Amino acid sequence: MANAEIRALENASRSAWRAFEEIPVGGWVARFANGYTKRANSVNAFDDADAHLDANIATCETLYAARNLPAIFRLTPLAPPRLDRALEARGYTIVEPSLTMVLDLKNWRGADARIREMEMDDWLDTFCALAQSPIAKHQTHREILRTITAPKFFAAICTADQPIACGLGVLTDAYLGLFDIVTDAQYRNQGYGLQLVAGMLQRAREHHATKAYLQVTQANAPARHLYEKIGFQNAYEYWYRIPPSH
Repeated sequence: MANAEIRALENASRSAWRAFEEIPVGGWVARFANGYTKRANSVNAFDDADAHLDANIATCETLYAARNLPAIFRLTPLAPPRLDRALEARGYTIVEPSLTMVLDLKNWRGADARIREMEMDDWLDTFCALAQSPIAKHQTHREILRTITAPKFFAAICTADQPIACGLGVLTDAYLGLFDIVTDAQYRNQGYGLQLVAGMLQRAREHHATKAYLQVTQANAPARHLYEKIGFQNAYEYWYRIPPSH
């Protein structure tokens, strides 16, 4: 994928999943959201700044230390080529090798699927129940959802009026971003995840979205299989580098 297309997807993703604070560091952006998700609490290195690379790394480390957060770097094909090697030399390790996957909605034909749209607070309660994660751990999550200014919809698939799968869709320009996709453990591998995503894609087309994207860890084979079955294709890889003390 060309760098211009990668940049467009990265910009859409940053707008869709907002941080509370963003600080420019040379051609990079340091993002902060009280530590909830690496996506919103990492350095995004967009421009080749090899001449100031070491100084930029040190500045980022200082910024994150001031907020009691580890300096995490998100490495995409847009990052300076030397950055990954420089971080490795400092003892940073790779975690969560991931993929950005993309689907062209203009030619997509999916099965009809009906989703239920929910209010944010009800949806977050559902997400926590399906993910088996206490709501008390998701207050920053709630604040991130509130700060999303782009059009968004909180979707669920229900059986017997009970939500069994849910996800968040965010529309930025012509892009639909899919986030927080989860299915109840006892209903997995029964097609409900596919129904959920298909319904969200249909909803996006009603709002004239032309592309959909999502981010998934390379180790999550079941999710990758689901998205490939729908028609998503691998666009580019990325990973995080975390400091040696974390």
